[in-house]
Amino acid sequence: MITLIMIAVGFWIAGIMITLSRTMIPYGYEGETVLNVIVHHEHLPGRDDMILIRTDRRTLRVDPNAADCVKAGEQVSKPAWSRTVFSSGGESCTLGWPKQLRTVAIVPLIVAVGAGGLLLLARLRLRRPVGRRFRTDDG
Repeated sequence: MITLIMIAVGFWIAGIMITLSRTMIPYGYEGETVLNVIVHHEHLPGRDDMILIRTDRRTLRVDPNAADCVKAGEQVSKPAWSRTVFSSGGESCTLGWPKQLRTVAIVPLIVAVGAGGLLLLARLRLRRPVGRRFRTDDG
């Protein structure tokens, strides 16, 4: 049972890290020039679009919030794990947490608490004697 819980926690952490990797938050930049921002519309335009930011050093898949913080031709700087992106014009933009992160982080917790509660109730119910008469002092 412990092994199963450890595997579930591992997948939960992996899901959170994958979701964070689709933002600019974990990455650090130092004077990278944004070449372009590309939006690939998927099945539900505006909801599941794939957004790529190409810089002079790398291509990143990001969420819409991160794409709003940069413009083609700007030089951007940001320390790793910081939520503030600085542009060459002296402007700064604060990255918001992606909406998908809430789902990836909270839904598994709700499912785990619900499943754990049901298992606990089932275990307590199985321990309780059913149909057994108790002796009283009267007879």
